[in-house]
Amino acid sequence: MPPQSPDSPNLLKNQIIDAARVAFSAEGPEADIVTILELARVSRTTLYRHFPRKVDLLCAVTMQMVCVSGDAAYELLQIRDGREMMRQAYDLSFRQFEEYGVLASLALAGRLPAECQQYVPLDDAHRVIGRIIKTCKAQGHCKEGVETRFAVDVIFALTGPEFFSRRRQAGASYEKIKNDVLSLIFEAFGRDS
Repeated sequence: MPPQSPDSPNLLKNQIIDAARVAFSAEGPEADIVTILELARVSRTTLYRHFPRKVDLLCAVTMQMVCVSGDAAYELLQIRDGREMMRQAYDLSFRQFEEYGVLASLALAGRLPAECQQYVPLDDAHRVIGRIIKTCKAQGHCKEGVETRFAVDVIFALTGPEFFSRRRQAGASYEKIKNDVLSLIFEAFGRDS
């Protein structure tokens, strides 16, 4: 396949999506289209040729985020140790927060516009975390009586946008938040071993 010219439609489209990711991660769906145009270094006509509406662009960035997460979740489920699965699940979550910022928080909370939220498989995310909890229980890493559904709900609350945003506004780094959340989870549900 010959190399694509800098004006290739696919390269321009990807350039626009990358610029939109930066803008949406910082400002969410309210990101200004002018900011996206400046970051992408394309004309308004070029942007609208690829994405007739701003929500179409938001959905494209959302789908990109979901694809990256889905591939990583598959790899995650190949790990045998439940505690390591949990650690890597949080690494994945916090990489998503670093890469997609506000957009990741809104997607996890189910607060994107409906046209975009439909691409976010929250039920699958709950099932993955549930499987991790069940693996931990089977391996004896959980305290007696831990209910899987309750543990999943608590874990999602600890990765929700309100918790995350408060910690970031207080100046906590992604690494600090991740380590604190893992400590809370292991303290609440884990068995020393």
